[in-house]
Amino acid sequence: MNWIYAISNRISTKRGILLFLAGLISIWLIGYYLISYIYIDDWIRYTRQLYFSRFTVLLAIVFMVIATVPNIKKTISDANRTATDLAVFRILFFGFFAIGFIISPNSISDQITPFIDLPESSQV
Repeated sequence: MNWIYAISNRISTKRGILLFLAGLISIWLIGYYLISYIYIDDWIRYTRQLYFSRFTVLLAIVFMVIATVPNIKKTISDANRTATDLAVFRILFFGFFAIGFIISPNSISDQITPFIDLPESSQV
């Protein structure tokens, strides 16, 4: 169990994540094109490339989860960080609606109109 924390402490730094992602991308590129070079039959090549791509994505997800294990308690208990994250989320979330309304106001108003016609008890 200590080896998980050792790996996660090394990966959880900015440089560790960057090196991990660069290594994973290089492994994927080498493996993907090596499979393309080895197999001549299209169906076998595509299925092997598909499974190899899925495996590398799962590997990336597993290592990212391992990298966040030591920081979960700090992230949850840090009130200043969560308030800042919430503020950024609100700005981005409602910013997308504002940009969408600027670009095409008709589509946004078509989506909002059914909610305006609801009774007040349902709107709350």
